[in-house]
Amino acid sequence: MQRPNWTTSGVPRTGASSARLYWESLDDVARWLDGPLEPRDLVEVPTGCTVCPQELQRPSRRWAERRFRDIRYWSEPDRGGRFPALEQPALFVAEIRAFFRLVRERFTIGAPPRSSGWLRIGPCRW
Repeated sequence: MQRPNWTTSGVPRTGASSARLYWESLDDVARWLDGPLEPRDLVEVPTGCTVCPQELQRPSRRWAERRFRDIRYWSEPDRGGRFPALEQPALFVAEIRAFFRLVRERFTIGAPPRSSGWLRIGPCRW
C-alpha cells in the first residue's frame, strides 16, 4: 500500500484552506449526485474521463453523461486511486495524451465554432 503524500497541504500549512474548498462545494456536489441539475451544472465542452478503481466516487458513463454532455474519452484503468498523478504518473500522462489525441484529430484550426463547444483558434492578437 502506498503512503499518502501530505506534503501538498501539511508542510505549507494549507490544510484548512483545502478543507474549505470541500466544505463550500458540498451543496453543489450533492445536487450533481442527486439532481435535479441546473443549467449552470452542465458541461458542454469536449470532456475526457478516467475513473480509477480506488476512486472514492466511481460514476458510470451513463450517469456522467447527465452532466458532461460531450464525453469524447472514457477510460476505467485497472490501477490508480484518488490522486492518480501521484500514484500512477505514467498512467496519468497516458490518459491525458489519449484524450487530447482524440480532440486534436477532430480539430481544425480556424474552423467555425460548433454547438458542441469547440473553440475557434486563430492568430493571437495581443
